[in-house]
Amino acid sequence: VHAKTRSHGRNLRILETHLLLNNQELCIISSHWTSQLSQEGGGNGERGRNRYATTIREIYQRMLKQNPEADCLVCGDFNDRPEAESITQELGTVSDRQLLIKSASSPKLLNLLANKPRESFGTIWYNGQPMIYDQICISRGLLDTQGWSCDPESVKTQTAGLIQKGSRRRQPWRYGDPANTPIGGRGYSDHFPVTLQLTVFTPKPE
Repeated sequence: VHAKTRSHGRNLRILETHLLLNNQELCIISSHWTSQLSQEGGGNGERGRNRYATTIREIYQRMLKQNPEADCLVCGDFNDRPEAESITQELGTVSDRQLLIKSASSPKLLNLLANKPRESFGTIWYNGQPMIYDQICISRGLLDTQGWSCDPESVKTQTAGLIQKGSRRRQPWRYGDPANTPIGGRGYSDHFPVTLQLTVFTPKPE
Protein backbone atom coordinates (compact mmCIF):
# COMPACT_ATOMS: atom_id res chain seq x y z
CA VAL A 1 0.00 0.00 0.00
CA HIS A 2 2.14 2.86 -1.30
CA ALA A 3 0.12 5.57 0.42
CA LYS A 4 0.93 4.04 3.82
CA THR A 5 4.64 3.49 3.19
CA ARG A 6 6.70 6.03 5.11
CA SER A 7 9.83 6.61 7.16
CA HIS A 8 9.67 7.79 10.76
CA GLY A 9 11.76 10.01 12.99
CA ARG A 10 14.47 12.50 12.21
CA ASN A 11 17.66 10.80 11.05
CA LEU A 12 16.24 7.42 12.06
CA ARG A 13 16.22 4.27 9.92
CA ILE A 14 12.61 3.24 10.52
CA LEU A 15 10.40 2.15 7.62
CA GLU A 16 6.70 1.41 7.92
CA THR A 17 4.95 -0.39 5.12
CA HIS A 18 1.64 -2.22 4.69
CA LEU A 19 0.88 -5.36 2.71
CA LEU A 20 -2.63 -6.02 1.46
CA LEU A 21 -3.52 -9.55 0.36
CA ASN A 22 -6.99 -11.11 0.18
CA ASN A 23 -8.18 -7.78 1.58
CA GLN A 24 -6.20 -8.51 4.76
CA GLU A 25 -3.66 -5.93 5.90
CA LEU A 26 -0.30 -6.52 7.57
CA CYS A 27 1.84 -3.67 8.91
CA ILE A 28 5.61 -4.19 8.93
CA ILE A 29 7.91 -1.80 10.80
CA SER A 30 11.52 -2.47 9.92
CA SER A 31 14.43 -0.62 11.49
CA HIS A 32 18.18 -0.56 12.03
CA TRP A 33 19.11 0.76 15.46
CA THR A 34 22.22 2.56 16.71
CA SER A 35 25.24 0.28 16.97
CA GLN A 36 27.16 -0.77 20.08
CA LEU A 37 30.26 1.10 18.96
CA SER A 38 31.51 3.90 21.19
CA GLN A 39 29.68 7.15 20.53
CA GLU A 40 30.81 10.75 20.77
CA GLY A 41 30.51 11.88 24.36
CA GLY A 42 30.86 8.36 25.70
CA GLY A 43 28.43 5.48 25.94
CA ASN A 44 27.81 2.68 23.49
CA GLY A 45 24.70 3.96 21.76
CA GLU A 46 22.11 3.30 24.50
CA ARG A 47 20.54 6.71 24.01
CA GLY A 48 20.17 6.19 20.28
CA ARG A 49 18.66 2.70 20.68
CA ASN A 50 16.18 4.01 23.26
CA ARG A 51 15.14 6.67 20.77
CA TYR A 52 14.43 4.03 18.14
CA ALA A 53 12.48 1.95 20.64
CA THR A 54 10.26 4.75 21.90
CA THR A 55 9.56 6.01 18.37
CA ILE A 56 8.43 2.56 17.23
CA ARG A 57 6.38 2.06 20.38
CA GLU A 58 4.50 5.31 19.71
CA ILE A 59 3.76 4.24 16.13
CA TYR A 60 2.47 0.91 17.42
CA GLN A 61 0.32 2.54 20.11
CA ARG A 62 -1.34 4.85 17.60
CA MET A 63 -2.06 1.89 15.34
CA LEU A 64 -3.72 -0.17 18.08
CA LYS A 65 -5.85 2.75 19.20
CA GLN A 66 -7.40 2.66 15.73
CA ASN A 67 -7.57 -1.13 15.59
CA PRO A 68 -6.77 -3.18 18.73
CA GLU A 69 -6.61 -6.35 16.62
CA ALA A 70 -4.19 -4.94 14.03
CA ASP A 71 -1.70 -7.39 12.54
CA CYS A 72 1.72 -5.84 13.03
CA LEU A 73 5.27 -7.18 12.77
CA VAL A 74 8.26 -5.21 14.09
CA CYS A 75 11.65 -6.43 12.94
CA GLY A 76 15.21 -5.42 12.21
CA ASP A 77 18.73 -5.14 13.53
CA PHE A 78 18.17 -3.79 17.04
CA ASN A 79 21.87 -3.94 17.95
CA ASP A 80 20.91 -5.12 21.42
CA ARG A 81 20.01 -8.35 23.22
CA PRO A 82 16.33 -9.38 23.51
CA GLU A 83 16.53 -8.91 27.29
CA ALA A 84 18.03 -5.40 27.09
CA GLU A 85 15.98 -2.56 28.60
CA SER A 86 15.85 -0.76 25.26
CA ILE A 87 13.78 -3.67 23.94
CA THR A 88 11.85 -4.91 26.99
CA GLN A 89 11.12 -1.55 28.62
CA GLU A 90 11.36 1.12 25.92
CA LEU A 91 9.94 -0.90 23.01
CA GLY A 92 7.64 -2.86 25.31
CA THR A 93 8.27 -6.51 24.48
CA VAL A 94 7.44 -9.67 26.41
CA SER A 95 8.62 -13.25 26.08
CA ASP A 96 5.33 -14.90 27.12
CA ARG A 97 2.31 -14.70 24.81
CA GLN A 98 0.05 -14.73 27.89
CA LEU A 99 1.37 -11.26 28.72
CA LEU A 100 0.04 -9.76 25.47
CA ILE A 101 -2.80 -8.07 27.33
CA LYS A 102 -5.39 -6.10 25.46
CA SER A 103 -4.33 -2.55 26.29
CA ALA A 104 -4.39 0.43 23.93
CA SER A 105 -2.51 2.65 26.40
CA SER A 106 0.38 0.24 26.97
CA PRO A 107 0.32 -2.46 24.29
CA LYS A 108 3.01 -5.12 24.23
CA LEU A 109 4.82 -6.98 21.48
CA LEU A 110 5.82 -10.63 21.65
CA ASN A 111 9.55 -10.99 20.97
CA LEU A 112 9.96 -14.31 19.17
CA LEU A 113 13.72 -14.35 19.82
CA ALA A 114 13.43 -13.81 23.58
CA ASN A 115 14.85 -16.66 25.67
CA LYS A 116 16.29 -18.34 22.59
CA PRO A 117 19.77 -19.88 22.96
CA ARG A 118 22.46 -17.75 21.34
CA GLU A 119 24.32 -20.87 20.21
CA SER A 120 21.55 -21.76 17.74
CA PHE A 121 19.74 -18.43 17.24
CA GLY A 122 22.65 -15.98 17.28
CA THR A 123 22.54 -13.61 14.31
CA ILE A 124 25.92 -11.90 14.63
CA TRP A 125 29.36 -12.70 16.03
CA TYR A 126 30.35 -9.85 18.35
CA ASN A 127 33.06 -9.56 21.00
CA GLY A 128 34.03 -13.19 20.45
CA GLN A 129 30.58 -14.68 20.94
CA PRO A 130 27.23 -15.14 19.15
CA MET A 131 24.62 -12.46 19.87
CA ILE A 132 20.95 -12.18 18.94
CA TYR A 133 20.70 -8.65 17.57
CA ASP A 134 18.27 -9.26 14.70
CA GLN A 135 14.77 -9.84 16.05
CA ILE A 136 11.11 -10.25 15.09
CA CYS A 137 8.33 -9.01 17.38
CA ILE A 138 4.62 -9.46 16.73
CA SER A 139 1.31 -8.00 17.81
CA ARG A 140 -1.43 -10.01 19.49
CA GLY A 141 -3.35 -9.94 16.22
CA LEU A 142 -0.81 -12.23 14.57
CA LEU A 143 -1.62 -15.00 17.05
CA ASP A 144 -5.26 -15.39 16.03
CA THR A 145 -6.69 -17.00 12.90
CA GLN A 146 -8.15 -13.81 11.44
CA GLY A 147 -6.40 -11.79 8.74
CA TRP A 148 -2.68 -12.46 8.99
CA SER A 149 -1.25 -14.96 11.45
CA CYS A 150 2.09 -16.59 12.16
CA ASP A 151 3.58 -19.72 13.66
CA PRO A 152 5.83 -18.48 16.51
CA GLU A 153 7.63 -21.84 16.58
CA SER A 154 8.72 -21.39 12.97
CA VAL A 155 11.09 -18.52 13.76
CA LYS A 156 14.60 -19.49 12.74
CA THR A 157 18.04 -18.00 12.23
CA GLN A 158 19.17 -19.19 8.82
CA THR A 159 22.82 -20.21 8.44
CA ALA A 160 22.88 -22.73 5.57
CA GLY A 161 25.46 -21.63 3.01
CA LEU A 162 26.14 -18.40 4.91
CA ILE A 163 29.17 -19.54 6.91
CA GLN A 164 32.53 -19.51 5.15
CA LYS A 165 33.76 -23.00 4.37
CA GLY A 166 36.33 -24.15 6.91
CA SER A 167 35.23 -21.69 9.59
CA ARG A 168 35.41 -23.08 13.11
CA ARG A 169 32.83 -20.65 14.40
CA ARG A 170 29.13 -20.15 13.72
CA GLN A 171 29.94 -16.78 12.25
CA PRO A 172 28.35 -15.01 9.25
CA TRP A 173 30.51 -14.85 6.15
CA ARG A 174 31.21 -11.13 5.95
CA TYR A 175 31.45 -9.06 2.79
CA GLY A 176 35.09 -8.28 3.26
CA ASP A 177 36.95 -5.29 1.85
CA PRO A 178 36.41 -5.06 -1.95
CA ALA A 179 39.93 -3.65 -2.28
CA ASN A 180 41.40 -6.63 -0.46
CA THR A 181 39.35 -9.73 -1.23
CA PRO A 182 39.81 -12.27 1.58
CA ILE A 183 40.83 -15.87 0.97
CA GLY A 184 37.79 -17.79 -0.21
CA GLY A 185 36.15 -14.71 -1.68
CA ARG A 186 33.76 -12.14 -0.32
CA GLY A 187 30.78 -13.26 1.72
CA TYR A 188 27.23 -12.06 2.19
CA SER A 189 26.76 -10.11 5.41
CA ASP A 190 27.94 -9.82 8.99
CA HIS A 191 24.42 -10.88 10.09
CA PHE A 192 22.42 -14.05 9.58
CA PRO A 193 18.80 -13.58 8.41
CA VAL A 194 15.86 -14.46 10.64
CA THR A 195 12.75 -15.99 9.05
CA LEU A 196 9.18 -16.56 10.16
CA GLN A 197 6.27 -18.40 8.56
CA LEU A 198 3.25 -16.15 7.94
CA THR A 199 -0.23 -17.13 6.79
CA VAL A 200 -3.00 -14.92 5.41
CA PHE A 201 -6.67 -15.81 5.67
CA THR A 202 -8.15 -16.91 2.35
CA PRO A 203 -11.93 -16.64 2.14
CA LYS A 204 -13.69 -19.64 0.67
CA PRO A 205 -15.37 -19.05 -2.71
CA GLU A 206 -19.15 -18.71 -2.49
